[in-house]
Parts: sequence; C-alpha cells; structure tokens
Amino acid sequence: MADPLGLTDIQVRLFRRFHGLDQVRFDPDRSPAELLRAAVEGLAELRGQEHRVRYVIHGRAMPVVVPYPHNPLHDVCRELGLGHALAFTVTQQSCASGLLAVELAGRLLARDPDDALALVLTGEKAFTRHARLIPGTSLFGEGASACLVSANGPRDRMLSFVCAQRGEFDGEFGDQEEEFQRQYRPSLAEVINRAVADAGLTLDDIRLVLPHNVNGAAAGGGGAARHPDRRGADAPGRVADRRRAGHVHRRPQPALVMRLVRAGRRAFTGNADVLADDDHRAQVTDYFADLVRPFDAGPVTDLSGQSYGEMAKALVSDVVPPTEPVDLLVLAFSIHDVWPGRATATYLSHVCPGTPMSFAVCDQGSASPFTGLRLIGDYGVRRALLVVVEQAALPYESAAATPLAHRGVAMLYEGGAGARATEVLQYPDVGPDTVAELARRGVAELSAGHPGARVALSDSLAAVWPDHPDHTRAPAGQPATGVWWDLAGAQEDTVLAGDYDPELRYLCLARVAADQSSVDWSAASVRRR
Repeated sequence: MADPLGLTDIQVRLFRRFHGLDQVRFDPDRSPAELLRAAVEGLAELRGQEHRVRYVIHGRAMPVVVPYPHNPLHDVCRELGLGHALAFTVTQQSCASGLLAVELAGRLLARDPDDALALVLTGEKAFTRHARLIPGTSLFGEGASACLVSANGPRDRMLSFVCAQRGEFDGEFGDQEEEFQRQYRPSLAEVINRAVADAGLTLDDIRLVLPHNVNGAAAGGGGAARHPDRRGADAPGRVADRRRAGHVHRRPQPALVMRLVRAGRRAFTGNADVLADDDHRAQVTDYFADLVRPFDAGPVTDLSGQSYGEMAKALVSDVVPPTEPVDLLVLAFSIHDVWPGRATATYLSHVCPGTPMSFAVCDQGSASPFTGLRLIGDYGVRRALLVVVEQAALPYESAAATPLAHRGVAMLYEGGAGARATEVLQYPDVGPDTVAELARRGVAELSAGHPGARVALSDSLAAVWPDHPDHTRAPAGQPATGVWWDLAGAQEDTVLAGDYDPELRYLCLARVAADQSSVDWSAASVRRR
C-alpha cells in the first residue's frame, strides 16, 4: 500500500512499529455487494430462517460507497431471499455505525412477534485514498460481518448502548487535530465507563474488551477505563463464538405518542458554499473519480450540487429554538450530496440545540423518511427531529434521474405533548399489481376515526393506483421530500401521506392527525405490515 498511497519510508515504519499495523487485507475484484453476501453466506444460523427476518440493517462507516442509484444492500437481499424484509442503511456515526445498527435492530424487534429476527451487516470497500488512510493514524482494509439479532433468547445480550458524538471536530470548524488527539482517549474512556454503568456492571466484571482497532496504540490506552485483564481484538478465539447470534435486552420505554409540533421547509438554489473552496473541490473530485471507476464512469468537469450539512443546518435553525433541546436527530435522504466523506449527522449533533444523538438513514429510496419517523417513535424520547433532504446534482456521469430541485423538510416531534399524533405503515416488496389494494387498506386503517382527513400522494403512488381517493398530489420530481413538503405546509387537522418506490418496491403511509386526549399508544403506534 505504500506506493499507491504515497507513503514515505518513515511513515511505513511509524505504522508498523508504533501503530502495530503490518498487513492490510483487500479484495480488489470483489464488489461491495459480493463482500456483504460473503458475510451473510457464512452465517449458518440464517439458513432456513430467512422467513423470520423482518429487518436487514447495514451499519456503514462511509456515507457514500457506490454511485447513485446502485444499491448493494437491496441486491444482496433479493439474491438471498430476503426481499420481504425492511432493509436500510444507518450511517454517519463512522466506525460506531455497526453498534448503532444492533441497537436499532433491538428497538424495532421489541414490537414484533417473539420469533422475529433482524440481520445486521457491516463492511464496505476501501476504494479511495480517503477510505484507506487516516494520515498518521491508521490504514483501512476491507471486510464484512453479519449477525442475527432477536429481542429475546438464550444467547449473548446487549445490556447497554451509549453514544457521545463530537460534532465540533467536523472539518467546517478548521484543523483541530491536536485537540482531537488530546481528547480522544479520555472521551473514549468516559463512554466505556457510562456503558458499563448503564449495564449495571463495574469494570471488574469485564473480561474482554474489543477495541475498534484504529491502531495498536489507540487500542492500548483507555485512560480511566483501562483494565489489567483487558484483551484486545487480537484474540479471535474468544470472539468467534460470539459473533453468530445474540439478542438485545432493552429497558422498557414509556409508551409515548410522538406528536408533530413544528415543521419547516426550504428550497435551496445554487451550489453549496463549500464548493467555493478549491481544495475541497479537488478532494471531492478525486473521491468521486475513485467511486465511479469500477462502474465505467467518470466525474463531471464542472462540479455542482448541495451539501446536506448546509441545508440541514438552515432547517434546524428554522424549526428548533434554543429553548427546546432535541434528544434525537434523524437525517433521511436517498441521493447523496457533494461532501461524500462527511459524517453530516454527527456535525448536526453539534449545531442542533440539545446536542442530540444523531444518525442518518439511507439506501431505501423514498422510504427512508418513513423509516426515520418510525425509529423516532421507537426511541420514545422527549423531543426528536426528522430532517429530510435531497439535492439535484450528481458529480459524475450518470443516466439516473435526479430530483428537480434542492429541497429540505424538518419536522420536530415531541413525546406526550403537542398538536399532532403520528402513525406509520410500511409494506416491503410490493409489486405494482398489489399496490392499489394495500394502499386502499392502509388509507382506510389510518383514516378510521378521522373522516375529514386529507390525503397527499406522491406522483409515483398515484400512477399505480388508478382508483385512488381524492387527494393532493405532492410535488413531482421530488421523490424524497415530496409528500413531506406537502405535510410541512399543511393546515388541516389530519393529513395522510402516501408514497411508493417502484424500484425498491416499498409502499409507505403515514398519518399526522390532530391530537386528542383519547389517543393511546395502540392507536398511534408504529407498525409494519
């Protein structure tokens, strides 16, 4: 790797002697989908149990790994008989995204039948210099893993999950490498101690620590969390028996109804401010050139488009006052933006009041915002923000259809208070010939008790539903934000929003209704069909 990455002899010695890195594994001939498939095929416990899998969640560190609209996750699901499952990617928590995926799996499964399973995947290709090298810190190879998760059972349990995001170290705030290195170990130790305490344990109860293995030096120092009996990730025999299946233990959450209390929408014009920086343009151009090379495409000569960080920051300012701190922020999108290596959700955790836990949901087409809303309901927090964004440019040669305009919508939800209560229905693997009947039944269910409900449909759903009810047509050419744009401007007491993604075969419906004191959890719960 030294020659392709331009490493000097001194840098090579640094990685080998100080950071403990010697060999880095790659498989240049294997595609992202093939990498994930190999991990799933090695999971013997899945064979014959595919019908029990309700969710497939890819916890991915790199926000953008293939050109739009390629979707390795759904390719793998179709190939392995998992097309019936709700599949999505959770990202923008860097290396911790895999742990977050397990946490989300547990929350989703908590409301499903006892025999339901979730398949959690991690892994990606190191296809760019940016993906292979953190200067002075680590080299990255390629690999993938898969595990089955249930909400109960006799196997290993997930007792706690703690997340502390540090969005102030985002590149927007300048070079803070020295300060980052100073705070890295004590911050990691703090999170470890909190996780142990939340599990009702002490450090003396811990017999195995699996560091994220950025490098040997980083894994060797945990500050206050160091333990004399700690064993690192170089003990594969201790780890191999634990990776196959397990279940998630969650403390019961209060039955809170998440209600929409405020919404905002914005159209954006021109290019992202960050593209005015020549160095950034050059880095992004190189990134996308590496991204599309295996797909026989090239970057465009005139880079244009929007940054979701800039768009979402403006939306947060519109919707969230400083006096209303947010506990959870979910960023939902389909097409990627022009800052592909950025953990935008983590950045937003710093600029949003309350420093919320934040993550992104993607690789699900127009279903991503519905899944984001569903996850907000499962968390049952005091206050949560859903941000839906899409931008209209691709920085490489592509025949794919893109949105007509840069648009974003932000919706602030509160648990147990506010003006509107929300319910979501999602139907995976719906063919065009069955959309109409499922949509009719879903609308009937959601509108029960709401005779004056207005229906808002995306153009893609209306096109395959010939006998659709009277409705408002959401803005055409805006697959991710269309129905949410309409909802954000709604004045009616009750709105039913419906969307259909013909490529990924997701039918999704949501109701935002006037709050009534008689609404209980069962009437406002998030359910899957």
